[in-house]
Amino acid sequence: MTWYNALVHDKSTDSLTDKLWVKRWIKSNDEPDLNLLVVTLYRLAQKTSTHIADNFYKKLLKSLSLTPYVTNIASLIRLKERDMVWEAPDAIHYQARIGNILCQDMEFAIKVDKDFGNVITELNYINNNKFPLNLSFEFRILKSSKALLSAAYDKDSEAYYFFPEVLSINDTKHYKEFCNVIVKR
Repeated sequence: MTWYNALVHDKSTDSLTDKLWVKRWIKSNDEPDLNLLVVTLYRLAQKTSTHIADNFYKKLLKSLSLTPYVTNIASLIRLKERDMVWEAPDAIHYQARIGNILCQDMEFAIKVDKDFGNVITELNYINNNKFPLNLSFEFRILKSSKALLSAAYDKDSEAYYFFPEVLSINDTKHYKEFCNVIVKR
């Protein structure tokens, strides 16, 4: 997941200060770190923060130049390095109540070339300001699956798939046009 200008303390809008946040899920037999009460309180805090965030994000549509500053502030709160054991399904979900933030969400799959060249091409496409991005860009790289209904289904068990996901605030200009361009690529 990338956050525009995340963790930049001088509020720079220089794209060279953009950061990448890497999340890894590792299956564990360890006991969960958090008890039910703590998880419940954590989810309640997320519900509250997403309601607040939705109001801020709506203001971005009126002043798009504020995007790097607002996402910078959000990253100071959300991007904390953690090494925790969560119980499923909580371990799978990044943030509860994300539905409180009204946004447009598009995810698609690309089979990865052996040298990842096509993934680099798409990341460069994003970096060249072709995406109407004002919330977040996330992606996953997964190994292929033998499950017939999987988006990563492939007979080649060594194949990898790149799943970019672009989230933008509802009513972001040019988002529908962007989706049409992606479908045609």
